[in-house]
Amino acid sequence: MQGYHLHVGTDNFPVGIIPYRVHRPHAIPPSIHIAVEGGQWWLSFAAEDAAVSRPGRDVEAATEQIAADLRHLPPEQLATHTLGGDRGVAKPLMTSDGHVFDLLSVQKTRSQKARRQRQRRQRRASRRKKGSQNQKKAYRKVAHYHQYEKHVRQDYAHQTSHALVVNAAYDLYVFENLPIPQMTKRPKAKPDAQGHFLPNGCATKAGLNRAILTSAWGEVVTFTPL
Repeated sequence: MQGYHLHVGTDNFPVGIIPYRVHRPHAIPPSIHIAVEGGQWWLSFAAEDAAVSRPGRDVEAATEQIAADLRHLPPEQLATHTLGGDRGVAKPLMTSDGHVFDLLSVQKTRSQKARRQRQRRQRRASRRKKGSQNQKKAYRKVAHYHQYEKHVRQDYAHQTSHALVVNAAYDLYVFENLPIPQMTKRPKAKPDAQGHFLPNGCATKAGLNRAILTSAWGEVVTFTPL
């Protein structure tokens, strides 16, 4: 392991130095992303590695070659090389070959526990003195539980996408086109003639939105090379 230091800021306005360790040397990255989530700092960047090369077989060339091979197949043979994915709420993903991909029982249990802890901590934080250090510390705890749920969904999406693409029997992956941003929108409040707001099922819709987002529909598709 080698130690590196990232100097944040400029010579006139220095912010600080972030030390980190790497498993192999790397060049100066063209761009760096720093994020703060739940009181924790995250550093990510991409750097070119001259030791990793695929002569005559880069990603675009491989994709074009697969597309060219599939373009000349008859419909019956093309269907055997294609894997379809049906996304749902009860079962996040069911493929055309009969496999069901769902979160593990331990992941569901821990996510539900983290959600309850987050809601409890959020109520406690709202009762703290506004702007105090105790309130900031409490909200960092809230962000920690939210971050745990996020990592569980990402872990499920990575494992599911890996299980799909390692199957050498399929070269094309097809998912139903679901407008997730529109499906998870909050329903608008509609007043009646007297100015009173009518019931719009916002509580039920909130539960459906939470189930959709927990299923990681979009992340599975994003992590799977189509």
